[in-house]
Amino acid sequence: YAKNPNGSMEDIAGICNSKGNVFGLMPHPERHNSALNNPHSSETGSSSEGPGMKIFRNAYGYFRK
Repeated sequence: YAKNPNGSMEDIAGICNSKGNVFGLMPHPERHNSALNNPHSSETGSSSEGPGMKIFRNAYGYFRK
């Protein structure tokens, strides 16, 4: 890959407003909800849940309040 494969200014992949209630993200965490979709899962010994799931769990916990 190039140093900055997505071409964003200053290599920014995610941004949120000052309140933290608006969040924009360049990567696609939904692609890593399952460890089967994570190309590094065999290296890290991941369980059946992928690392992208943390974003969705945090959002669910925030809005569930």
